Amino acid sequence: MARKNPGIKPHFFWDKQGVAAELRIDKTLTRHTIDDKKFLNFMGGCRGYVTTAGLLAVAWFWNNFDISVLLDYMGKAIYQQFVTGLGCFG
Repeated sequence: MARKNPGIKPHFFWDKQGVAAELRIDKTLTRHTIDDKKFLNFMGGCRGYVTTAGLLAVAWFWNNFDISVLLDYMGKAIYQQFVTGLGCFG
């Protein structure tokens, strides 16, 4: 992605415990631990939201607020990449 789109610098958030709060993977990619304020700051300046968790991440409730409503309000694109083996709710 970086070669085709050098101006895009993705940031991803994960919930792993016991790791550094921020890790620069390379000059374009940075990993962050979950931080609601930092997430919203990045969301305000981004063009879209990408998730591998699909509906679960888009329907994530942040302080009882559905993130899909926030993304829609902010005019952000949502891309869901479904991953085999994550399970489903039935």
